[in-house]
Amino acid sequence: MVGRFQKPSLPEFTPTVQVNKLWETSIGNGTGGQYLQLPPSVQGNTVYAVSYKNKVAAVDANTGNRLWEANLKKRL
Repeated sequence: MVGRFQKPSLPEFTPTVQVNKLWETSIGNGTGGQYLQLPPSVQGNTVYAVSYKNKVAAVDANTGNRLWEANLKKRL
């Protein structure tokens, strides 16, 4: 029991999808201890990501190769 409510049980399930990591990359050095929600955006075959220190990058979604990156002059 949690408070006055019974904790719900999760049903048993069998995974139906095998996930394989194709690549990974880093855009900056984390969040600097700040709680930021800066999720990447995917448009076509390009992943756009931003760091808390104003770096923006575009990454090829198929290969993980960096297409370009830029440092913004203003903070996000």
